[in-house]
Parts: sequence; structure tokens; C-alpha cells
Amino acid sequence: MIKKNKLINYYLYFSIFIPLLPSIMNNSQVHVNILGVLLFFTVVLIYSKNLTLYRQRNILTYFFVNQILILLTYIFGYEAAESLSDLMSLFRPIMLFMFFYSTMTLLRYNEIEKIYNIIKSLKFIIIICFLTSIIEIAKPPVITGLFDFLYKNTNKEDITNVAVTFFGLPYYSALFYNFCLILFLVGKSSFKNTFSKSLYISLLLLCIVMAQSKTGVASAFCVIFMFWFFQLKAKNKVFILISLLCCISIIYSYLLDFILYLNENYSGNLVRTLYDLFYDTSNSNTLQLRIDQVMMTLNTVLKNNYFVGVGLGRGVLLESWFVTILYRYGFIGILFIGLCFLYVLFNSYKLYIYTKRKHYNDCNLLLITPLWLISLFFTQISSLSIEVSKGALVNTLALSLGISIYYSFKERINLDYEENTT
Repeated sequence: MIKKNKLINYYLYFSIFIPLLPSIMNNSQVHVNILGVLLFFTVVLIYSKNLTLYRQRNILTYFFVNQILILLTYIFGYEAAESLSDLMSLFRPIMLFMFFYSTMTLLRYNEIEKIYNIIKSLKFIIIICFLTSIIEIAKPPVITGLFDFLYKNTNKEDITNVAVTFFGLPYYSALFYNFCLILFLVGKSSFKNTFSKSLYISLLLLCIVMAQSKTGVASAFCVIFMFWFFQLKAKNKVFILISLLCCISIIYSYLLDFILYLNENYSGNLVRTLYDLFYDTSNSNTLQLRIDQVMMTLNTVLKNNYFVGVGLGRGVLLESWFVTILYRYGFIGILFIGLCFLYVLFNSYKLYIYTKRKHYNDCNLLLITPLWLISLFFTQISSLSIEVSKGALVNTLALSLGISIYYSFKERINLDYEENTT
């Protein structure tokens, strides 16, 4: 019999290893969303006697507002729903709430213990991802054919020599690796010693490099820096910020020469796209495409309606979080989602400062949410992957962990206060 405490680990394995079957599904991953919804009903049945909206009420409000906004977009925009995928896109906020409700219910009680169990599982998964990445690059015939059938989108020629492991595309892989990186950084009790922790983080960084995701690399270094920065004293933070600005200006003066050197001496999708981005912007599909998308979306929204979006975005190439949110939710959606993210980030970090000052054990776990939200700014530049398929499942798990830990510490603080006042 499966213990309830272990169910969140099985949810993790499901999120990572479920086959994408790109050749059968025609590059659609709608089956992942459907299975995620079925998982919600399974969790409801298992926990039917202990269901609650106590911790999920703010999340319910957030997705309810998003659902209203996208319905207004559908009513006042000019795109119609024509397929099952369109209907799922129209009611995506409800679907995402189901994912959140499932994971937060699975995390209820013994949150810290469950997080450390998840980190143990992630160690095993990262080793598998690292070995799989090497196999993907080496391309042994039989294994490569099987792997392409299960996971890899072979229609995209630019990822032929890229290790996407179990996620189909590089930016989905980078999203998961940054999630793992954050948990490895904050969960120091899960490692026997510093060497063990450094080894797993090194494997993670190698996986990100083999995925050749520019946003993944940028996000990883930002997460490592911010984890260290958050733990500094206030006066040290000011000094570091000033020093950082000086270092960036110095590094940038040599950055172009370094990229030119890499392009002349090494091949690879990551180096080539960096070279195009800085040296040959006219041929940089990455930069020019996103500029065109922003201008197109702004003009379309302004012509249609100043407040709500244009449509569901089905069949439209939208490859950044800003453009996708603007197209689907409008200016009101951009403002609302931005404010919600800032509110959650600020409150999580504020509680971390308090618990650190009071010397609470495991208070570093409160940095999961701030670090994750900061990483999303980078990982979602290529695509709003946190609303789709495995990206939605990983994002759901990351935020559910952070929010569950937040409420767990709030309850501990309240109990300590009651004990001290009685």
C-alpha cells in the first residue's frame, strides 16, 4: 500500500517521466494536461475527508480573476474556440488551479519532511537526466530512436544536437533544472556534506549547458547569486550591488570579444545564437522575432480593446511571457499578474528575514518562492511554458512547495506567540 506521505514524490515522477509522444500527438502535449486533471480528481477522492481551501483560497482568487479576464478576452476579442485544445486554453486558469489544489493537498502536513523527500528524489532524477543528456549527444542509434519517439520534438532542426532529456524542448528542460537548483541550494540538510551538494549542483549546471538554453544559463547564475545575496546583511547588500554594477560594465566591454572567440573556435546552438544576438542582430531570429511579436501584440490589443486581450493565441507565434500575457489577458492581466507576483515575492522574503532573525530551523526553505519567481523572469523569455504541459506541472510544484512552507512557518510563529503569551 502506498503511503500518503510519498504521493507527492509519485506526482514528481509523473511530472518528469510521462512520455510526450511528439510523433503521435503532432507536437501537442494536451494529453499531459488531461492526465493532470485526472490526477486532481484522484487526489480529491483520496483526501475526500480532509479537503480544505484554507491555504488555497488566495490561489483560488488569483485563478478566478485570470479566468474572468480570459473569458472577457474571448467575448470581446476576435478569436473563436475551434477544437478541444482551444477549449482547454480558454479554461486554462481553472485547469491550473486544479494542478495547484492537487499538489498543495498532497503537501499538507509534514511539509518540511516532504520537501526533503522530494530533494532526495530529485538527486536520483538529476543523475538520470545527466546520463540521458550524454546519450542524447552521443546518439546511439536504437536508444536515440526510442527516445525521439517518447520525448524529443525532431521536427525542430535547431535542437538536433541539444539534450532536452524528458521535456521535448530546451526551455522546458531549463525550467525544471532551475527548479532543482533552487531546492538543492535551500535544502542543505539533504546533503551529507558540501562536496556532495557541490557535485549535484555541478551536474545540474552541466545539464543546463547540454540543453543549450541561454535563458536557462542566465537564470541559473541569477538564482545562485540571489541565493547568496539574500543571506547577506543589509549593509553588505548595498556594497555588493555597487560592485556588481561596476563588474557588469567591465565584463560587458570584453563580452563581445569573448563571444566572437567562442563562435570562431566552438560550434553549437548556444554559441551561434549568442553570436547572432550580439553581432548579427539582423539574422537573429531570437531577438528580431520577439521585437516583432511585441509590436504586433501591442498594435493588435490597442486596435481591439485597451483593457482586455485579443484571443487565446492559438495558431499565433507568441514566444515570451510578456507577449503571451498581453495577448491573452490584456493590460489589466499584465498589471494584475505582475502585482500578485510581487506581493508573493515580497511577503515570502519578509517572512524569511523574520525567521532568520529568530533563528528558526530550515528558514532557508522560505527562499523557494522568491528564487523561483526571479528565475521565471529569465526562463519565460522564450515561452510562457509555466502554463503548458510539463512546464505547468513543474511550476505548480515549485510554487506549491513555497506557499506550503510559507503557511507552515506562519503557523509555527503563531504557535510560538501563543505559548509565549500564556
